[in-house]
Amino acid sequence: MSTQPEIGFWQIMPIATSLLTLVFIYMNARFSIQNKQADLIIHFHKQFDEIQKKRCELLIAQSESASGFASAWSSERLNVEAEIFFDRFWSLQFDEFLAWYEGYLPTSIYIYWVFSRWRELHQPSAGWTICGNTLVSTLKNLNIRWQNNHDTSSKLSAHLTSFLGLMFALKQNAVSAEVEKQLGHFGPSRLRRFGRRLFGAH
Repeated sequence: MSTQPEIGFWQIMPIATSLLTLVFIYMNARFSIQNKQADLIIHFHKQFDEIQKKRCELLIAQSESASGFASAWSSERLNVEAEIFFDRFWSLQFDEFLAWYEGYLPTSIYIYWVFSRWRELHQPSAGWTICGNTLVSTLKNLNIRWQNNHDTSSKLSAHLTSFLGLMFALKQNAVSAEVEKQLGHFGPSRLRRFGRRLFGAH
């Protein structure tokens, strides 16, 4: 009668060690990505806070100018500062899009930020109107200036096209933001999104 050879401890050990190593690598990768996400969320909040402070400064200067009060800012300076302000704002939006696209910003948070952009694009408020400029008018101008790079092979150019596509898609739909649908269209591929979920970068 033939007997099956028993599997000894020293035969199982290499397999168990390999599995534990893979688990460790996987958990370490998840932890690293989630730490990076947390760092970037804090960074973007700080950047947006700085923009909000600048917006407040501009609104005060604009109000003083409109009321005829003496102001340290001339109308020329106010116009220049307003242009720079909106440039900084849209640059931050693009940075956030890149971070989300690459998996360094959770989709759950980015959805909320994109919804805020949709709301302002359809209901321009006095608080976001500076020197006659709004998010709508500056987005149109941005499209003209930023799309001067026609290098379609450039990864950054492709991201820029996707970002602008997302913003204009939000602008066109006044009834509903449909943020998740739009992110699915202008964001990473399904395969890449699946890979991100495995590593907690969703």
